[in-house]
Amino acid sequence: MKDLTQLTHVIIDEFLKADIAIAADERMYLDKCGFSHITLNEFRLLGLIQRTAEPTMSTLAKTLGITMGTLTSVVSRLERKGFLQRERQQHDKRVIFVKLNEQGIEAAQAYTNFFRDRLKEAQPYFNEAEVIAILKYFRYQYDKQV
Repeated sequence: MKDLTQLTHVIIDEFLKADIAIAADERMYLDKCGFSHITLNEFRLLGLIQRTAEPTMSTLAKTLGITMGTLTSVVSRLERKGFLQRERQQHDKRVIFVKLNEQGIEAAQAYTNFFRDRLKEAQPYFNEAEVIAILKYFRYQYDKQV
């Protein structure tokens, strides 16, 4: 790359193309798995809940970098659709845990399977140092937000 401007344009173009392609692939996968009635953001939230040790509303909102109000709307929709329920902590009623039910666990597992399958396909194209560099970049971006 000759300069930062050129590199910036290349990264923007490639990121947008990849983001659009991944979202389209996720949508097709959701439909194929019988989850056409949930959005990509709902699908992603179910995957996050499954991987979070103690998924409280405040922990999830902070991890996602969204307001509690936005998270409450998404969780309410998923609750109405039968994917999860909220439970208040016994000794501090202000703390609300989000628990996946059977359908939520199935959708969250589909989310994990989607990425596992895509990574398995991509694995031959990356060496260990490249994977470490990609993860380092993702962690850098996340750490900036929290």
